[in-house]
Amino acid sequence: MKRTILAAGVLALCGCTMGPNYKRPQLALPAEFRGAPAAGSRPAASIADTKWQDLFPDAILKQMVATALEHNFDLRIAAERVQEARAQLGITRANQYPFVDAQAGFTAQRTSTIGRCV
Repeated sequence: MKRTILAAGVLALCGCTMGPNYKRPQLALPAEFRGAPAAGSRPAASIADTKWQDLFPDAILKQMVATALEHNFDLRIAAERVQEARAQLGITRANQYPFVDAQAGFTAQRTSTIGRCV
């Protein structure tokens, strides 16, 4: 068993070594990346950074989207559920904080001496 472990260790160490004459191979790399902006020029604005209202300047489309967002009850329900989950998380996290609990009590008893048989 010890010989197996020793042999595996020696093979692992030998696999990591390089010969003394090792030279890194030369790779033909391009001078610049494909699609990269030229040096000194401003990058073009991305269509992803444009607001959809500026991309589609149609009044009817804007009105339809506004109406759909206003009357989208599924979206409202989802937003309410997110708020409910956040509130529940706050309640659950409250148990992680230290709290102080105190109780007090007092009891008194006095017996009457009237009507007592001696």
